[in-house]
Amino acid sequence: MTKGLRKHLETVKNYGVSENDLSKLEADIIEGEKLNVEVDRRRAELSEIVSNTNHKLAEIRNLTSYLKSQVKPRVNPSQWPEYGIADKR
Repeated sequence: MTKGLRKHLETVKNYGVSENDLSKLEADIIEGEKLNVEVDRRRAELSEIVSNTNHKLAEIRNLTSYLKSQVKPRVNPSQWPEYGIADKR
């Protein structure tokens, strides 16, 4: 768009479009492109972190379940809280 407006600058000046407006638009476009690259980089980085976190949480759930299955049958349910088990059954 800026190329077309610059090509017809004399005409669009009559419509209130200045060369300064076009220069600002071009600078904003360049800045926006740089910011978009940064967002994409961070999105990829965050995606990896989320994946690692989900994997670790699944490991925690599995190990917690296993440990509970080892303790609960051998301990009276009234004593479960003493072992850090908040389950009711």
